[in-house]
Amino acid sequence: MGGTHFSYKGEIIENMDYKILQEETFGKTLKQISLINRELTNQDVEFLLNPTSEYVENPFKLKNMSEGIQLFIEELDNESNIGLLVDSDNDGYCSSALMYLFLINECSYSKEKIQIFHHQKKTHGLSDDKVFKEIKKSDVNLMIIPDAGSNDIEQIKDLLKLGKKVLILDHHQINDDEQNTKFVDQEGNIIGVIINNQLDEYSTDLAGTGVVYKFLVALTENELEHYMDLVAIANIADSMYLNSFESRYIIDKGLKNINNELMKELIENAKLEGDLTPTDISFNVSNYINAVIRFGTIQEKENLFRALIGEEEEIEYTPRKSRNNPNPQTETQTLQKAMVRISKSIKSKQDTAKKKSVEKCKQFISENGLDKYKTIVLIDEDNELIDRKITGLIAMNLVSIYKKSVVLLGRTKEKYTGSMRGFGVENFKEILESTEIVKVTGHNNSAGVEVEFKDIPRLIKRINRAMEDIEVIPPCTLVDCKIDIDNIKEREMQEVLNLKPIWHQHCAEPLFLIEGLTIDSKKIRNPYTTLITFNVNGIEIKKEYCSGVWKKEFLKEDVVKFGKPTLKCNLIVKIDYDNYRNKPCLSIVEAESEIVKENKKKDNIPF
Repeated sequence: MGGTHFSYKGEIIENMDYKILQEETFGKTLKQISLINRELTNQDVEFLLNPTSEYVENPFKLKNMSEGIQLFIEELDNESNIGLLVDSDNDGYCSSALMYLFLINECSYSKEKIQIFHHQKKTHGLSDDKVFKEIKKSDVNLMIIPDAGSNDIEQIKDLLKLGKKVLILDHHQINDDEQNTKFVDQEGNIIGVIINNQLDEYSTDLAGTGVVYKFLVALTENELEHYMDLVAIANIADSMYLNSFESRYIIDKGLKNINNELMKELIENAKLEGDLTPTDISFNVSNYINAVIRFGTIQEKENLFRALIGEEEEIEYTPRKSRNNPNPQTETQTLQKAMVRISKSIKSKQDTAKKKSVEKCKQFISENGLDKYKTIVLIDEDNELIDRKITGLIAMNLVSIYKKSVVLLGRTKEKYTGSMRGFGVENFKEILESTEIVKVTGHNNSAGVEVEFKDIPRLIKRINRAMEDIEVIPPCTLVDCKIDIDNIKEREMQEVLNLKPIWHQHCAEPLFLIEGLTIDSKKIRNPYTTLITFNVNGIEIKKEYCSGVWKKEFLKEDVVKFGKPTLKCNLIVKIDYDNYRNKPCLSIVEAESEIVKENKKKDNIPF
């Protein structure tokens, strides 16, 4: 199957930046154009919509699988104390939960023999000194580290010296191609194993939870269908490419059979209808789990994991007083339901904190002229600008504002640590590593960074020198083709709409350009709400979640205070479903407009 990876940015109100992929569309339907642009055949589509197990890969293709299983079985037979390190993201929680549930449910392993370790901050693997010390002091015999640890070789060796065995089940890129991935004692017995789908010819489209799942499938020779929901949700949350055959099969089966009680509560809370899609999970499940992991207290993180592994507990909760409920009564909630409520509250706090930090960073960047460089490197010397719980989110926000790669660093006792996000480059991680003073852990354009104290004075110069010969190609909105609003057929729109389940972050939903559309703004409905709608030749067009700025720019409220102008618009739209009218409609993604006729003032009612 083809592998063109599509993504598009959020709305732009003025000066839309886009590229039309198909200029010549004669004789092609919108569906055909969409598939051609993504290098997908009709056969691909058939599989993606109705995947089978035909292309599921043999788990023993993963390097060190047999050795890992041998180590695991020996420790289970010895009834060893097992440690699980829960990594600090959605994939980390799902992968550890999967291993825990398997041990309890399938192996009837004693809960007392399983010790769970949590990061207090958003760190990864054994690089967290505090959690590493806890592990060393523990009575754990076998330490299992899902979704991390492949590059923590020194820490692994330290654990092995202490007599603790180590099993790594990871999917992150390994820094050293010559790195040892199997460890034996003096008698030749296996004491440490790294299983990572980056090591061999196996598909790299599985997240950490996927690697754990394949390990357990190899162990049991069973599909373990009832755990596929965790694998599917983790793959989506970790932004993996979802159109490879095996990944799609797991996602399809997982989303059709949600068994995890916490996931059920999150989905029910979102009031999602019909078959779940990757987009549904990204916006309504993953965001809330990640908010707790990033911004919650250690107790809230532990409770999140307990909810994920199905712990049965009742929580008393008294709602706030409100006009509709002036005397709220205390009610009892399951741990899972309570964590949904708590996650929503935490996400709201996180969003507020992110907004404050971004504004502080923008002011600092402006005052210190940091935006004059090819890469923005912000060093928060006093830790007053960046909320360290959400450094990655802040970096991502700044990238979208400045259209440049961003490195954010804050001071700790030992070094400077933070996050980076790349922009317009294929591999920002590689660029940073070429400076020889920045340590990077994570993905190519989204990762954690560390810099020693002594290297800070030359950091900005080194990074920008590394960027000198790098061509930055700003991503633009990829538009599939132009469409004529007068000739678009509802049947064609429905054909594209039927493909909705296969779109995701790296294979984006088709977008279409409408040029020079004239709109009488008097016919725009709901101009004072976050949803505006209008109809053109029987085709309903809508814009959801309209901000005040969006409406001000699009409706030209700043120009015409009274009366309603005629607007000429360029719209980038996607095909959506109109539940009210029970038929396809167009949803605005980006837009720009200009006044072509200014209507006379008729009364004193503001526009």
